[in-house]
Amino acid sequence: MNLLVEQIEFADVVVLNKVGDATAGQRAAARKIVRALNPDADIVEADFSKVPFDRVLDTGRFDFEKAQQHPLWYKELYGFADHAPETEQYGVRNFVYRARRPFEPAKFTPSCARPGPA
Repeated sequence: MNLLVEQIEFADVVVLNKVGDATAGQRAAARKIVRALNPDADIVEADFSKVPFDRVLDTGRFDFEKAQQHPLWYKELYGFADHAPETEQYGVRNFVYRARRPFEPAKFTPSCARPGPA
């Protein structure tokens, strides 16, 4: 939860996804929480992650001078001795897939769920 809060506090744009599955009250509560954490963020509501590119890419909202004044920036810059990377602190993992052959998502499905040879 701390990572999510930190990301919202520092974000220029926050996407609230699956708004169609939420009640009006739930949507209002989510907007209120985001506004409390970051009053300047642009809140974009979406379903199925369908967001216009111009709302999230090249928005011109990032202000380097303002970012340097943010407490999270200061903490990372001057509290580096106590810094624990997200991989350790939150268990965040990633990988990069590189291959000459095309990616086949079905190969990541457990073998019991894949149809056998015909």
